[in-house]
Amino acid sequence: MKDRVKILHGKDTPIDKAALQANGYHGAGWWRYRLPGSGLLDWPKFIAQAKAAGFDGTISIEHEDSDFGWPGKDLTARKEGEKKALAFLRGVLAG
Repeated sequence: MKDRVKILHGKDTPIDKAALQANGYHGAGWWRYRLPGSGLLDWPKFIAQAKAAGFDGTISIEHEDSDFGWPGKDLTARKEGEKKALAFLRGVLAG
């Protein structure tokens, strides 16, 4: 991994189990993109595993979170979302 992975895309996803059960994997509305720390991913475990495999690159925050002004809505909300995600990831990386 160390020689191949130079960047990780930082985003998260919650899963609505009731909607998944009702609509199935090919249905809509059972998941959506969220900022890191706002979904189900165990970030400390994920980062620890990446570091153990030799990752020492960049984590690029992918902002597609509609709770924070995406897509193309309130710029202030989008910036606030980016700050929140950055603070969360910095906390995880600091241990």
